[in-house]
Amino acid sequence: MIERIAEFCIRRRAWVVGVMALMTLILLWFALHIEVRTVFEDMLPSKHEYVKTHEKFKETFGSSNLVGIMVEVKEGDIFRP
Repeated sequence: MIERIAEFCIRRRAWVVGVMALMTLILLWFALHIEVRTVFEDMLPSKHEYVKTHEKFKETFGSSNLVGIMVEVKEGDIFRP
């Protein structure tokens, strides 16, 4: 069986190469249209208590990738040296 397949490929090598090239081009076209993106929230364990807390407060504080800093002065405002 393997010898018959090998003989067929050798006798019709131009057709075999053409079909392989066509298949390669089709797969290349599909590969160029793959969209790769990472969604941070999809990688989190949804049942963990920290993740549940994050989901609860993310609308209030923006997101987990932000750091909020509060500046407080004892006298006057923040624009004084």
